[in-house]
Amino acid sequence: MIWITHLVFGLLMGVLFKDYVSINFIVLLCIVGFSALLPDIDTVNSKVGRRVKPISKAIEKSFGHRGIMHSVWAAVFFAWLVSLVVAKDYALAFLIGYGSHLLIDGFTIMGINYFNPIFTLRLHGFIETKSAAEYLLLFVMSSFLLYFLV
Repeated sequence: MIWITHLVFGLLMGVLFKDYVSINFIVLLCIVGFSALLPDIDTVNSKVGRRVKPISKAIEKSFGHRGIMHSVWAAVFFAWLVSLVVAKDYALAFLIGYGSHLLIDGFTIMGINYFNPIFTLRLHGFIETKSAAEYLLLFVMSSFLLYFLV
């Protein structure tokens, strides 16, 4: 999926789960938006990866794209760190965004292994990145996001 699809889906999930997180709505959307893009730090061509190239290169070289950063373990680890540094509600917001990225990547043809590297639960779908199907999905999700925001 392209970055805007991840961002819109993450924001949509943030809006849908806002009643379960006790933080300011704008802060919630910022955290969810950032964390929805974070898993793609494992490739230097991503929106996040381009901004932290040395880190991105190291992760991509060590684990590959859609490796450990695209696993439940990374989501839980980073959410745990956020809970230690800030608070549990911020960690939940982070987990919503990060989880949205993992969930929607599972619908791509390439798919992901949700429990990499410990064991395999590889899910994949029918959507090709940058295809008409992805752009249609993006349009539908954007429409729902606008509906829920207005």
